[in-house]
Amino acid sequence: MKKFVIIGHAGFYNRGCEAIIRCTVQMLRERFGRVKVSIYSVDSEHDRDAWRDPDIEFLPARMRRFTLPWLLSQTCRVPFLRQHGLISPLPSRGILNQADCVLSVGGDNYTLDYGIPNGLIASGEKVLRARKPLVIWGASIGPFDKKPGLLRHIRKHLQSVTLITARETTTIKYLYQIGVRSNVSWVADPAFILPTLPVDTRYFWPKHDCNGVMGICISPLLAKYLVNDNIKWLIKETAAFVERVIENYDISILLVPHVIGRSKVLDNNDFIFLSRVKKLLVKRCQDRIGLMPGYLNASETKFVISHCRFFVGSRMHSTIASMSSLVPTISISYSMKAIGINRDIFGHEKYVVDSRKLNTQALLNGVNKLIQDETIIRNILARRIPEMQALARSGVEKLAKLLKS
Repeated sequence: MKKFVIIGHAGFYNRGCEAIIRCTVQMLRERFGRVKVSIYSVDSEHDRDAWRDPDIEFLPARMRRFTLPWLLSQTCRVPFLRQHGLISPLPSRGILNQADCVLSVGGDNYTLDYGIPNGLIASGEKVLRARKPLVIWGASIGPFDKKPGLLRHIRKHLQSVTLITARETTTIKYLYQIGVRSNVSWVADPAFILPTLPVDTRYFWPKHDCNGVMGICISPLLAKYLVNDNIKWLIKETAAFVERVIENYDISILLVPHVIGRSKVLDNNDFIFLSRVKKLLVKRCQDRIGLMPGYLNASETKFVISHCRFFVGSRMHSTIASMSSLVPTISISYSMKAIGINRDIFGHEKYVVDSRKLNTQALLNGVNKLIQDETIIRNILARRIPEMQALARSGVEKLAKLLKS
């Protein structure tokens, strides 16, 4: 029985992270039969409750306080020790010794979207020093060009990784540009194969939906990409957009949270953010607006999204759920990943709205394009999504070839 270790996972509170993990395990089982998978998670207790499986174990991705690695991490100021994983606690030596391979997941961990990925690089270096295969799995990478010193360090690390499976051709081009070539393969995001799981939508679906429903996943994360970082403005602008869609197109709205933060902090919880949007509109549009509950898992959320006529999303995996359900979709981009996936599926960025230019009119322009091209988009998705799903599964074949060699 093959044994895999997964690092880089945040937690199932992020439905995109959940989709990556569930689909990765599904593909590993399709290819290798029964497998043992140890998953380091920032939210391991919740994930363990959400997925009870004898062959899956969730381990805490945080150091235990006052242990030697924790003390070193708190006091060490020597960059070499951090960069080369000499104080990295993950994966543990016992788990690593039993592993056939380590997969580094997370989608966009190897970017600057969440800061410099020192911890992930340190964990990867620890894996490589143990002479275990390290695979960066279904990832977007870079750019790091604005930080030359960091670029040199990360390039050296990426060149030493056993295999990089990149989920967009834009990432492939960037890696080639910085001199990382021989260990790179193109795949699609694992979440393209996520199955749906039926749920009863009657309790939250808009009561008036005779002309179809548009799903909207605009997240508070977008506020930090605005010039003034004004989350209150974003709430009001989202509400104004919802109102204009209902008025202009006679389409009802379903607000779809996709990341439910581990705390009740507004800037990390789509449900709280979208609840505030709905509160601004409930008196005027009560029968035309629904809010999906935050407790649905990734497959249940995809089921809900698949019943929408159109979708507008800033969380990339919410748009993968919609596009893989053949739903015409506007992607709100705050990094290269949404642009890259749209280029790979459509060959252009016509259905992408830049977060830096985000306002009601920009979103309405995008909706106009969806309505005008609705049939064309559905036909393109019907042809391309099976190809993307096959491309996602090709990553496991590359992994099998690696392990055989």
